[in-house]
Amino acid sequence: MIENNFYLLEATISSHDLTNLPCKIFNSDESGFSLSPKPPNVVARKVEKHPLSLFSNEKSQITVLACCNAGGYAIAPLIIFGRKSLKPKWI
Repeated sequence: MIENNFYLLEATISSHDLTNLPCKIFNSDESGFSLSPKPPNVVARKVEKHPLSLFSNEKSQITVLACCNAGGYAIAPLIIFGRKSLKPKWI
């Protein structure tokens, strides 16, 4: 199944004459990052029923899109904030 992707990639590179032009072959990837991550471990008394509720319940995140080419050149990342207004500390 995955071999078909490589055959398709090879055919696309050949049909567009990009075999010796790695600087024109780009790839990108996106990742989401939470702005209020929850800690993996919390130390609390046994009687505390919801120790994670002490942390922020804000579920906002940012998305980062990174892009580079096969020649090693990287474009500055695109950062997408899911808000209408930005907090100064994010900038």
